[in-house]
Amino acid sequence: MSASAKKIQGHYYGQDIAEVKELRKFEGDYCYRVENHKELFRLGESFYEDYRQGIKSFAITSTGYFELQRKTILGLASYFDHKNSGLSILIATHGLSSETFKEVIDSSEQEDFEFHIDVSRLKGVGVKSVKVKFYTFFEHFHFVDFNDLTKLRVELTEKEYLEVLDEVVSSYNVTFWDLPEVSDIQGNLMGYFPIISKFHSLSMVIRKEETGKTEIERVKGFFENYGLDFKGAIIDSQVESKDKKKPWWKVWR
Repeated sequence: MSASAKKIQGHYYGQDIAEVKELRKFEGDYCYRVENHKELFRLGESFYEDYRQGIKSFAITSTGYFELQRKTILGLASYFDHKNSGLSILIATHGLSSETFKEVIDSSEQEDFEFHIDVSRLKGVGVKSVKVKFYTFFEHFHFVDFNDLTKLRVELTEKEYLEVLDEVVSSYNVTFWDLPEVSDIQGNLMGYFPIISKFHSLSMVIRKEETGKTEIERVKGFFENYGLDFKGAIIDSQVESKDKKKPWWKVWR
């Protein structure tokens, strides 16, 4: 049994790059404006070194700071793209309409991928097909909604679902997973557990002097129970309410 993917022609809902306020174009390249280059370099270089060592699937979580989480992922994706513009980068998220991703998604091309699963060994069935919607931002970043992945588990057996996930991950050089709240994962382990098995590394975005040790240990412990390697914490030094402030670096602003 195996899965294969075929791109289906989609629709482009974006706009000309010159109209996108968050981006700048210079001599054919897209330039990312970052407030704190030193911090982004140190963070990005640490992750990029992991990539050079063979780690290609990075999960990012937090204790409720989801916009910080997404800005971190967008910053890392930008750094990877800066280091090697030939990389194909996937971001899986539950926040396509979030403040951080919305303008990027609005300027992306929508594409459907059809996955063909060979189930010829099962009586009466030859090939099973499922479709997943992806968004492509000028061939730099690709996005997929977690919900579009997890709902496949209802249609597929666990083995078939894993094969589709394998095909998704193998189609990109690097994958960043923008994880939802732990309670959401626990509420749908049938859909999320196979996804967790695809993570190579886990990092946690925390806010200095706000995130308690108990919160950190709760989230860290949940993922470590699944055998994940905990890379470490990404500390935001701003003292603000959750999801109200940009982190110590910011992307495209």
